[in-house]
Amino acid sequence: MTQQASELFSQHSEFLRDRAVADDVARERGYQSAIRKSQLEALGFGRTQQLVPALVIPIWSVRGTVESYQLRPDTPRLNQQRKARKYETKSGSRALLDVHPRLSRPRHSGKVAGIADPAVPLFITEGIPKADAARSTFGACAAQGFPRIARRYQSADLSTVWRLR
Repeated sequence: MTQQASELFSQHSEFLRDRAVADDVARERGYQSAIRKSQLEALGFGRTQQLVPALVIPIWSVRGTVESYQLRPDTPRLNQQRKARKYETKSGSRALLDVHPRLSRPRHSGKVAGIADPAVPLFITEGIPKADAARSTFGACAAQGFPRIARRYQSADLSTVWRLR
């Protein structure tokens, strides 16, 4: 998908706002709305996964590049237990540590990127919107249960945790 197609539908903007993802954090990640199956096919999603409209979620690597995508269809398909598959991950994709672009860029002080600084604790959560909400809510933090030191934590998402068992 191109930068020109990066506009978010109102239901996708609302979804992100309801989860406390700030507009600037969403913009930097590159959330997009897809309305055509051809858009999803171009990103590598299989025919059964090409459910539109859908929220397209870029998965960023620690190197600061988009490595893959995840979908959140407005009308998800059902799994064998008749439960909704809220998110679609490209078939055959590998598990990735998603890192918001802010964490992979050098900080204002000119030092190393936040993800590479061993002095900065790293909090890992499941779900990209959750990690982005933590990034939005606490600035450079996500440390539920540790309010006094929350501002010292960075956030990242461990996509598809179940694959790492």
